[in-house]
Amino acid sequence: MPPTLRKACRACTKSKRRCIPQLPACERCAKKRIPCIYDLEPVVQSQPSPQYQDNDQSNGSTPQPIGGGQLNIVYSDVETAREASIAALASGEGMGSAAARPMLMTDGDSAHWLIAFFTQVARDGLDGKSSPFIHDCSFRQRDPAADFQEGSAIVDEAKKERWYLQRRLEDVHNLTNQALNRLLLEKPSSKKDLEVERLIVHMFSATHSLWGSAPKQLDDKFGPWEAWIVGESIRRSMFAGILIRGLWHVAAYGHVYYEPFYESLPFDSRVDLWEATNAEEWAKAIRKHGGQHTKLKSYHEFITTTGTKLNPEADGAFQRMLFVCYHGANGIRTIEELDERPKR
Repeated sequence: MPPTLRKACRACTKSKRRCIPQLPACERCAKKRIPCIYDLEPVVQSQPSPQYQDNDQSNGSTPQPIGGGQLNIVYSDVETAREASIAALASGEGMGSAAARPMLMTDGDSAHWLIAFFTQVARDGLDGKSSPFIHDCSFRQRDPAADFQEGSAIVDEAKKERWYLQRRLEDVHNLTNQALNRLLLEKPSSKKDLEVERLIVHMFSATHSLWGSAPKQLDDKFGPWEAWIVGESIRRSMFAGILIRGLWHVAAYGHVYYEPFYESLPFDSRVDLWEATNAEEWAKAIRKHGGQHTKLKSYHEFITTTGTKLNPEADGAFQRMLFVCYHGANGIRTIEELDERPKR
């Protein structure tokens, strides 16, 4: 029988419909494929139910059931989920095992905030604007492809490699926009659900491929500013793949899976470098930061050094999104307090 809960889920309560509480989603929410969120959810399922595991960790596929009869622990915060994941890995569990990727329940406020955030990203993509993940200048200044076609009289290998790298960034950018448009801006349908899943699998695979094949040094192929935005876009593309797959899991199942390697992903948190629109603005921002071109932090280091407050240097759209992913509703309140302060 279903686990005992003290309240119906939010969706059923709002629709004034009977709710049969269970995790990861009640019967009605699972059927409608909408987020199922409980204000007072249990942390352990009392009924036997399947654990989940990705059949192929490299392609971003939706987790499939692999057995039953065991308790599925659902964690309410990132820190406890991380501890469980570390313990599982230390005991010999594989990186892709269910124990190493525990379920993490998202609270309603942060789920709605993140959906609004990604909806705006999708709309900005339709308007041709940069996303917080891939800077449009990283691929829109690409050299003409004609110079690199087979049989061309002039082939500059450095320019050729640069062109293909920018083209792959553009492909990931377009896949990201398509997945978000299908997921957030189009009307629900069974055909749409299949298309969203296909796009997310493709996007997740493309980001992994881009990350794995990108050269370690870019300075010999780009100028300093271009090298920085291309490198930073490649780093952030990995966040895009993981986060959009997580958004899909929230929409489909009401929870996400803690990814063991996610907090180790690096990026440069300096907002003014990302917001520069040309080499001169970027160079000015670099001088402001003491001439240091690259200053990488892992996601975990960013959260640890930031604490529960965002400083102006790291108060950008991408950083706010990561902040809410980690701190949930408390992170939203911090951002609201920042927005209420008078600007100097």
